[in-house]
Amino acid sequence: MNDLIKFFEEIGRLKQTSRRGWLLRKVESPESIADHNFRLILIGWILPKIKKYRINFGKLTKMILAHDLYRLYYGDDTPYDFMIKKDDQVDTKIFEKWPPRERPERIEKAFEEKRRKLKDFLADLPTDVRKEVLNMWEEFEFGGSNEAKFARQLDRLETLLQAIQYEREGKEVNSYPFWREVKETVDHPILLEFMEEIDKYYYSPSKKK
Repeated sequence: MNDLIKFFEEIGRLKQTSRRGWLLRKVESPESIADHNFRLILIGWILPKIKKYRINFGKLTKMILAHDLYRLYYGDDTPYDFMIKKDDQVDTKIFEKWPPRERPERIEKAFEEKRRKLKDFLADLPTDVRKEVLNMWEEFEFGGSNEAKFARQLDRLETLLQAIQYEREGKEVNSYPFWREVKETVDHPILLEFMEEIDKYYYSPSKKK
């Protein structure tokens, strides 16, 4: 049981690990990786239920819980990292637009490194558990199943929600690049409808917030 206790102890660090994207934008005391996944799971549970969309929630939850575990050993990464040399010299103007697409060879190299780091983190778990977690992570990364596609798109929508919240709180966050990225990547009917409702809720002329 000692290996299991150590595993859960290390996972606890995600509750104190701030999401790097917000730190780069100079957001004080930003949400943690665990905070992000908590709301992600709640949306993934409640939204399909309300919209009568049948999805394997158990599998979806496992995938969401697994998708950020590599960050414990690999570190939190963002789409802007290849444009940044030093965190203390970041020009926040780069966040005004979504970054250009990464080169395929860089994506492949990063994937293999993340996979290796995750395998290192899972090394002391029982074989069947280790394989299941790794399989859930890989399935999320490849986005081949209905649950993986839904989880990947929902991941972007949750981040958009957080960007809007920070922007409205007066923090140095511009939600427009997040909107653009979501519009380029989200095509699930339920999530497209959810996007429209988010737009109405926050930006309707008659909405007084």
